[in-house]
Amino acid sequence: MQLAREDLMQSALALVEAQDVFYEQALETLRGAAAAVAPRPTTASSLLAAAALPTGIATLDAHLGGGLASGTITELVGGTCAGKTQICLALAAEALAEGRNSNLGVVYLDLDHHFDAARLHRLLQGALGRRGAAAQPAADELMHRVDVLQARDWEGYTKCISRLEALVPERPARLVLIDSIAT
Repeated sequence: MQLAREDLMQSALALVEAQDVFYEQALETLRGAAAAVAPRPTTASSLLAAAALPTGIATLDAHLGGGLASGTITELVGGTCAGKTQICLALAAEALAEGRNSNLGVVYLDLDHHFDAARLHRLLQGALGRRGAAAQPAADELMHRVDVLQARDWEGYTKCISRLEALVPERPARLVLIDSIAT
């Protein structure tokens, strides 16, 4: 990937000279490098289909136009015991249930140490049941797609963020949750 970026920094003529190749070969190298580092195109249909991630809470989804918009950062704010962790767990369950036929998972940064795997499992069973899927075996399998990172202090938090940067490319995620950034 780094070599592709370096190639793109040069003109075709510079590549001819540096690599001792013909001009057409240099152009082909530049095309290949651009294809390697360029963002993958998507269709309007796929963007529309992934436009919102339902929260699993009907009244909240109605206010949000179907759920949380994909590709955005959403901050949940509320006092202690307001239900922020519950919403995070519900979002994780919905993301897993909705993406059960894909390879996408969920990354959960648990900075308050409130992550409850049993609660997520129950929510996931409910989300799968609403979609007509076999709840128990599917929920058990989908729980393996949840990566939970925990920290107790600022140093641990920064390590979690570094691990997140490495984890997401190797295990694609439909949703990344940080509970709670205010910790």
